[in-house]
Amino acid sequence: MPSASNSRAYNCSTCWESTSTGSPGRARRAARAHCSPSSVWDGGSRTSTTATSGSNSARALLSSGPDLAAPLPSEDGKDALVTFAMRGDARTAPDRVQPVLDAVAAVAKAHPDVEIHQFGEASAGKWLGDLLADDFRRAEFTAVPLALGILLVAFGAVVAALLPVGLALTACLAAFGLLSLASHQLHLFQTTYSVMFLMGFAVGVDYCLFYLRRERDERAAGRDAGTALRIATATSGRAVLVSGLTVMVAMGGMFLSGLLLFKGFALATIIVVFIAMLGSVTVLPALLSWLGDRVDAGRIPFLNRRARQGGHISGRVLGPVLARPRLFAVAATVLLLGLAAPALGMKTETLGLEKQFGSDSQLSVAHRTIAESFPGGPAPALVVVRAPDITAPDIGKALAGFDNVTVHRDRNIAEIQVPLPAAPPASPNSASSGCPPPSTGRERKRTSPERPPPPSTSTTSCGAASSRSSRSSPR
Repeated sequence: MPSASNSRAYNCSTCWESTSTGSPGRARRAARAHCSPSSVWDGGSRTSTTATSGSNSARALLSSGPDLAAPLPSEDGKDALVTFAMRGDARTAPDRVQPVLDAVAAVAKAHPDVEIHQFGEASAGKWLGDLLADDFRRAEFTAVPLALGILLVAFGAVVAALLPVGLALTACLAAFGLLSLASHQLHLFQTTYSVMFLMGFAVGVDYCLFYLRRERDERAAGRDAGTALRIATATSGRAVLVSGLTVMVAMGGMFLSGLLLFKGFALATIIVVFIAMLGSVTVLPALLSWLGDRVDAGRIPFLNRRARQGGHISGRVLGPVLARPRLFAVAATVLLLGLAAPALGMKTETLGLEKQFGSDSQLSVAHRTIAESFPGGPAPALVVVRAPDITAPDIGKALAGFDNVTVHRDRNIAEIQVPLPAAPPASPNSASSGCPPPSTGRERKRTSPERPPPPSTSTTSCGAASSRSSRSSPR
């Protein structure tokens, strides 16, 4: 970091994508340049040399692609927003934003005395997607060796430990294929596949344990391999069916939420649980019958002795429960109800970036610095229209003049995104207050086209997602 006497610059970008019928999605970005306190912005005519150099370098690197607007100064003259547009489908913007990130990184490297931040809907989407993907990938790679280690301790044999892991992995692979087909009809988030893998791996291992444990108990009781397997199939197989159906019905409740994220989770979980359940009552018994005594191949002497002597702890726990089943059933029910009671007063909220990822995360810092100097700048104005019938002709006529309209027919709601003008304001006050600066007639026509007023039966609310004091007010 340079000394206080030197000029500093923060180059951030804020971005949003908006899609509209008949026109490609656009991504708006802003770069934020922060000059030293001694620097002033007089209608854009003066700024520090360092900040100007960094800002011009960023503009030069980005000028070959997006459309750049003139810098928008803040009230104190220390900040400026430089906006540009990413062309193409907004839904794929996070996948195409890497060249922009590389360009900003190049500016930061060329100007070490300029502090660079970047934020936008596309860059934020990529950052969040990469973060979640890394977390789930770490969980996926941790789950397999961890489960294998636990199973080795539990069974004391390599083959017996590999069976549950193999069943779980094959169930997940089959579910991936089926879910890919379902994705043509239902939008799936990137994290859906990770959730499906972790859930499928858990139930796949669990169902296989039912069989192996019961088969081993029957063999220890003196029964031959065939008889032990038939008993395990008749008892543990029925338990697997009941468990699988219960899980699928329970996960199906997420369809009632109406949220695409939860619908994807529900569908993915139901598919992988069904495949794991089906494999447990068909493929697994066949494998156990084929392996016979070879299921204990690869014995680990110390662990194998402990596995065969196991069950003491479970016996001590289950003994009193089986002796007084009614008492423990009532006690367990009361305990579960007590644990679930706080859910009756549970309140939900949309967590901000700082609550989700911490106040010192790259994403939170970039968003906060822009929102503080340019309230409402990082995102378009959001207008929500609610009507008894959102598909009515008069409602459609009223919405036809806007470019970026998303209609939710099932809820009779229309969502309108109105990009805020990015030209420099006539005075610094308009930037600090978050009000749109004076714009040309062409800009006004684009952001607020001529349209008939909404019917009196509709309700309109508006707000800015990134404003410090965002609020909705009916009008």
